[in-house]
Amino acid sequence: MEFYIFKLVYDYSINGKIIDKTFIDRLVEIVVLEKRLYNYIQRVNITDKLIKSSNGIIGAEYNLTSMDISIHSGSIQRIIESKSKHYQYYYLFNSLERLMFKNLLIVQIILHELEHVYQNKLCDNRHDNSIYFKLINASFLLEKSLNNWEIFKAISTGKIDENDLSALLSKYKNLYQQYYKVNPSERLAQINSYKTIVNLLTPVRDQVPNLYNHEYLTLLKEKLNGYPNPWQIGICPAQIFLFGVELEDVWKDLDFYNKKVKKLTKTVYSKYSLEKRLSLGLPISELEYNSLNQKL
Repeated sequence: MEFYIFKLVYDYSINGKIIDKTFIDRLVEIVVLEKRLYNYIQRVNITDKLIKSSNGIIGAEYNLTSMDISIHSGSIQRIIESKSKHYQYYYLFNSLERLMFKNLLIVQIILHELEHVYQNKLCDNRHDNSIYFKLINASFLLEKSLNNWEIFKAISTGKIDENDLSALLSKYKNLYQQYYKVNPSERLAQINSYKTIVNLLTPVRDQVPNLYNHEYLTLLKEKLNGYPNPWQIGICPAQIFLFGVELEDVWKDLDFYNKKVKKLTKTVYSKYSLEKRLSLGLPISELEYNSLNQKL
C-alpha cells in the first residue's frame, strides 16, 4: 500500500502538481482495497469550505452514520499556507521536498479519516474483546450520539423533550471538543496516518532526508500528544478521556486495571510494549516520556 501511495505523491510532486480529485479518488481506492473497507465508506465529497472548530481547522471529516468522507479544500488550502509560512524548518527543504511536504499534508489528512473508516469496521466485530476495541468503541459513543437519527425521531413521538435533547447534544458536543486531543480514536488516527507516511518515505530517506526527519519527528510528537500533563490530572490520555466523558466503567474493564496505581502500571508495562502503550494512550513512565521527548 505504501509503495502505491508514494508513487502517487512522487509523480505529482516531481511534475510540480498539487493533489487533485483524481489523486484523492486513487488514494481512497488504494486504502479501501488494502483494508477491505467497501461496506464502510459510501462516498467522498469534496467541498470548497473552510471549516473551523475549537480544536483548529478541519480538513476532512468522516460521518459514522452516513459513512461519507467530506474533504474541505478551503480548509486544506489554509493548512498548507499556514504550514509553509510558519513551519520553522521549511526553508531546509529542497524544491522537491517542499512540494512533497505540501502533498503529504493532504495525504495525512485523508489517511486520518480513512483510519476512522477502518476503526468503524473493526468496531462491528462484537466478538472482539481487545483493549483496542474497547477504547475505540468508547470513543465512538460520543460521535454516534451526536449523529443518532433515532434521537430526532423520538422528538416527533414526544418520547424526548426538544429542550432536553438540545441540552444533551450540547453536552456531548462540548465533551467531544474538550477531550478531542486525548480521544483514543483521534490519537490512533493521527499516529497510524503518520506511520504510513514515514513507512512510504523510508526507502527514499537518503534522497529526501530533511522531509523524512520532519515526518518522523511529527510521528513522535503525535505519540507523545496528551502525555505532558497526565501526571497532574490522571495517569494517561486514555484514562483522562474515559473519566472526562463519564465512561469510567470502560477503564475499570481493561485487562490491566487495578485500584492501586502502582500495581496497575506494573501490569500494563508487562502486558504491553512502549509502542503499543503510546498508540493507545496507556500509562508510560516519566523516564520513558523524558527519553522520547529528548529526541525532539
